[in-house]
Amino acid sequence: MIKTRDDLQDYLDKDKRALGMKKRRPSIIGDEVWKFEIALRMDEFYRNTQKNKLAGLFWKWRHRQLGLKLGFSIPCNCFGGG
Repeated sequence: MIKTRDDLQDYLDKDKRALGMKKRRPSIIGDEVWKFEIALRMDEFYRNTQKNKLAGLFWKWRHRQLGLKLGFSIPCNCFGGG
């Protein structure tokens, strides 16, 4: 469960390594699964911390849109990093 920014960064780093990505950030075109995982982790972070409602709504929307585009759905707080 992601509760701090350090936890968030740790989860994102583990997800990046699990996908075998060497780049710093996803490409504008492509890397859709990586973008989905980033949206998932950001959605989890904002749901668990309640820091910024507007940003939380954006990441919830982004997570849902990418899930619909890719054809799969992973609910928040189901999986650990990687």
